[in-house]
Amino acid sequence: MPPNYLEVWLSGRNLNAQQVIELEQKLLVNPIDQLSRIALMGYYPKYALWKRAAREKALGHELWFIRNEPTHPRLRFPLCSRIACADDDLYEIGKSAWLEHVDDDCVDASILSRAASFFSMRDKQRAAELIERARTIEPSNPRHLDDLASLYSLGLNGDYDRSWLQRAFEVHGELLASKPDDIRQLAAFAGVAEKVGEYDLAREAALKILQVVKPTDRAAIHQAHSVLGLIYLHTGDVDSAKAELLLSGNWPEFDLDNALIRRGETKAVCDHLWRSMTAGKLGRIQLIAWLVQLWLGDKPNLRPTMLMSHGIGGFV
Repeated sequence: MPPNYLEVWLSGRNLNAQQVIELEQKLLVNPIDQLSRIALMGYYPKYALWKRAAREKALGHELWFIRNEPTHPRLRFPLCSRIACADDDLYEIGKSAWLEHVDDDCVDASILSRAASFFSMRDKQRAAELIERARTIEPSNPRHLDDLASLYSLGLNGDYDRSWLQRAFEVHGELLASKPDDIRQLAAFAGVAEKVGEYDLAREAALKILQVVKPTDRAAIHQAHSVLGLIYLHTGDVDSAKAELLLSGNWPEFDLDNALIRRGETKAVCDHLWRSMTAGKLGRIQLIAWLVQLWLGDKPNLRPTMLMSHGIGGFV
């Protein structure tokens, strides 16, 4: 039975300074000691956000796997790279290491998909091309389609062109066809369909969510009401859009809020943010900051922030 790499990685978060020194010394003697290396990969990210030395150490251990074990399971979730590659020079080091593996002759789908996980940080187009190559090699592997849909959704959070949006719609449609009863996929498809202008399909998906979703699935409920609200705005029915906003709950996604802010409907947005005060302490700080801006007549761009991420602000 293979080691539980996740368990080893999690254990690294509890290492003390002396234990870290001992593990680093072990690796100098035996560089192929993967478990010690993975434990250190769990330790350094705790300090990497504000310490350059920790980012270098974290990336260094992940680089060993990239260069020597590029199909290793831990490289599907390259946390060390994601933290370290906030620095341009460290990103270039990781990029060069992966490019040595993924030339045109590479026919290993595992390597291509792991490289795509790395490039999804800064080069989503390259990441998509790598996953598409992996799908060509393993057309029956559903994981590649999941990865591709996740990547296209991630790309919609920033700047994107019409071709990216259209491809996102196609990929999410393909994934939903393979998982027609998956609420998470239905919600993702509804959101992309609305963005691409397929309003009938978006409405159908949103209404289906509300028919079958469990009350505890706040993300899906929020997405359904947000999509319906955006469709109402498209038809000019602002009152119905505001009603959908208040029904959407307190999930940290704000497409409908921002659309209403752009139309000057800030009172409805303030009501929605005020009703979302059940979020944890740090989440409330962010909501209050936006409320003050809105009350002063500003038009802030609401978006998920660190105060609301990974359960920090109560949005779990």
